[in-house]
Amino acid sequence: MMQTKPKGTLGLPSEPSGLSLLTRFMYYLIADHFMKNNSFDRAVEFYLKDLRACPRRSDSWAALGLIYYSELEQIINLTNLRTERVSPDAVSRCLRCFTVALNLLSNPITLLVERGCLAYQLHSYSARLVKKSNGRTLPEAHLNLCRKWRYRMLQLAESSYEEVLAVSQSPSPVSQVGCQGTPCATSVGDDRAAQPLCPVIKESDALKRKEQAIEESWLCYYMLAKCAEKKATLSAQQDSCSPGIAQYFLQVMHAYELALDALDSAGAKYPKKIIVYHKLPFRAVEAIEVFYKIHALALKLLLHYGPPSSSPEQPDQAGDQIPLMELFAFLTKLQSCKFVSSAGKPKRGKKRTAVVAGISSKAGSTLPHKHLCETPPLPPSVETSTEQPAQVVESDAAVCVPTNTATAGDGLLDELPGLPSQDEFIDLTSPEPAACKDDSPSSEDHFEANQNNPSVIWRKCVDLCRVALELVLQRLPLHYKAMYRLADLYCRAPHLKDCTKALSILLGPLDERGKPTVGGLFKDRKQNNFFHGVWRIPTSDIDRSGNFASHMYRSVNMTLDLLHEVGDWRHLVHIFHQLRKQPPEDKRGFLGEGDRVFLAKRSFNLIRPTLMNWLTKLSQSISSNLKDMFSTNDNPHEASASGSPSANFISPETLVQIYRLHCVSYSRNSVVGDTAGGSSTSKETSVLGSKASTVAALDVSGYADVLRLAYQLCPAAWDSRGVDIELEAILQRCTEIIGSRASSTVPLVGIGKSDTSSLH
Repeated sequence: MMQTKPKGTLGLPSEPSGLSLLTRFMYYLIADHFMKNNSFDRAVEFYLKDLRACPRRSDSWAALGLIYYSELEQIINLTNLRTERVSPDAVSRCLRCFTVALNLLSNPITLLVERGCLAYQLHSYSARLVKKSNGRTLPEAHLNLCRKWRYRMLQLAESSYEEVLAVSQSPSPVSQVGCQGTPCATSVGDDRAAQPLCPVIKESDALKRKEQAIEESWLCYYMLAKCAEKKATLSAQQDSCSPGIAQYFLQVMHAYELALDALDSAGAKYPKKIIVYHKLPFRAVEAIEVFYKIHALALKLLLHYGPPSSSPEQPDQAGDQIPLMELFAFLTKLQSCKFVSSAGKPKRGKKRTAVVAGISSKAGSTLPHKHLCETPPLPPSVETSTEQPAQVVESDAAVCVPTNTATAGDGLLDELPGLPSQDEFIDLTSPEPAACKDDSPSSEDHFEANQNNPSVIWRKCVDLCRVALELVLQRLPLHYKAMYRLADLYCRAPHLKDCTKALSILLGPLDERGKPTVGGLFKDRKQNNFFHGVWRIPTSDIDRSGNFASHMYRSVNMTLDLLHEVGDWRHLVHIFHQLRKQPPEDKRGFLGEGDRVFLAKRSFNLIRPTLMNWLTKLSQSISSNLKDMFSTNDNPHEASASGSPSANFISPETLVQIYRLHCVSYSRNSVVGDTAGGSSTSKETSVLGSKASTVAALDVSGYADVLRLAYQLCPAAWDSRGVDIELEAILQRCTEIIGSRASSTVPLVGIGKSDTSSLH
């Protein structure tokens, strides 16, 4: 029926006359049986037959829409390069079923929510493909369709959730919202039939529908906030003269706050920590996600716009800047919400006040002595701001704490010390409190001026978001999006920039000496599964189709950037080997196949420049140590005994590993069309002693300079010819070392812990 009707027509045919009762119901009952037994193909077949007999049966239209929706979700989640594109016919067919069912049902709340979820997933899918097209080649026809879907599907999702909210907020128990079907924003037309399809709604059905709408109100507020955020982003991208998302920022934040309030009204639980995923407290994960989303959006925009310029010669654009004072008041008010304060109070120990003071000092304020024991003045435009940090005075046992600290800002800071391993979540990033000084009007004026400084307020907002993300990871330790956002913070915030800490959040501690830190997204990775130990968010309302794989792609991409920046080429090699092979079918949901191939290629391409930078720094370090030892020290023998520069030289093991990287690069570059997963161990072995051991092979691989510098920094590999030898001799020496290791007849000297520090 859906294929035979001309486009632009939603009119339904009249029911055939003369049908028996058995004929009218048998197809529907058979289809319902197949659907309940997950035989969806057979169910579709009999639902279509039922619609020929009863074209106005709402249950059949709704069931078909849900089945087609499930098929679209599976397509979006697929990781095969050939099947990950969504068909426009499948989208039109699904939305047509939803539209007809919404006009026939007396209680359309569930279908409205499902249609909104589908539309938003299609918007996200389209936005991802359009974004990836900047660096990849994708079919132009499908890209044009995705560019249209970005706007149309966003409008459809927004209108669907607004209808549900209209039902929940309507004062009358009888409402006809379901009859006012929202136009279908697809290539299929959305003309209505001449006669309305809505049945008469009973008062009991209207009351039930309103109760259901109230239960779904948190999701509607949450998704409407996401739609508003995406709409502002699209308008800024479409119009270069647009002031950007900053002008809509507070509206979006308040929409998220409404979702948090709706969850609280629905009776959401706030446990201290969620470990068991198969038995979740009521709406606990949803509350964590909304709380995360508020601070993630704030942090993303704060880092995007950066610290405000304090120089009058370079003022910020008045039409496109974040309202920092209002944002600071909003974030501070959230610290007193039930999500923060209702998770169980910590035990009050002797050192509690001191710990709270230490945490407050990290929020980014350094107070003069007079203000250590009294409430600091608030910014003039933030009358309800409640950040009153307590500082620790360095004395024998006296801790100076404000006497009136029962403020809204204490909720988040009070909870963290009582939870286990709080040192893993709070790190001192601000300078220590200033030394106590005599009271003076100038210091007080300076303090008040400092509190009103936009740069100081910006930094306080960033620190509030940081503490909130750490709280999210404390409540839900496997929240992968919070780990990514926290690592991004330590990459981009000027006062918190720490690439090593960002790496530890993504990969876990890089050495045994490293202090355990929050996160560790890929810390449980295995040789055959880089994503081992990574868990999805355990609720379908949050974990949309394609969302998980998209975040994994961004997380791996950031990991590669950080490894390149810190010079850790060894971990780049490990990640390349873990991503280059196609995983088994049951482990392909973490990355799309195209993303996996792209990241594997990128990880290998980053190895050579990272390795070259590492060798250059190592050479400079050795030269500096030698110069200091022979030019400034009076006793060179004592200096060499205490710290010999020979400990910084690389070992023959490292030289051989660099030579093998040259061989792999040569084999990959010499074979046309070779993919990231095409290199095999047998191929690498076959080229080790033949074609790769030539100077021409070095030109193909690009490792000539790297191998020469590595040989100069490896005295254990030198022979009687010394260090300055030709490239052909270096290649020959590398093959000799490999042969000696294989036969175990010539022991290699210098292999040990000489260059293990390069891992870190």
